[in-house]
Amino acid sequence: MRLDSDIHVKAGLLRHRITINQQGPTSPPTTDSAGPVLVWNPVLVNAPAQIIGMRATDALRSGQDITQVYTIITIRYISGILPNMQVVTTTGATYVIQAVNNVDERNIILEITCVLLGNQI
Repeated sequence: MRLDSDIHVKAGLLRHRITINQQGPTSPPTTDSAGPVLVWNPVLVNAPAQIIGMRATDALRSGQDITQVYTIITIRYISGILPNMQVVTTTGATYVIQAVNNVDERNIILEITCVLLGNQI
């Protein structure tokens, strides 16, 4: 009996495709009046994922009422995914990563807690 048999990824649940981006300098590096120009570069492309909306709230930011959808995105484990990255779906929705959880520290499943801002809903 394998001890890790209780934790696995059901392939049928990973029906979404995502790209994870990290912000970095342009190539070749360029600058403007604010400093180095940064762009979003893909770290992981077309990865299968499960996307589950957890809750939504309305917030007032800069005088504008927006909706925030808190979401859990589950993928197979990959090292190097950080909270300063973003997730983009094939539909073009962009999620801001809030936290990354290596489930049970077993290097099998990553749960990425994200927020989707209201102008993309």
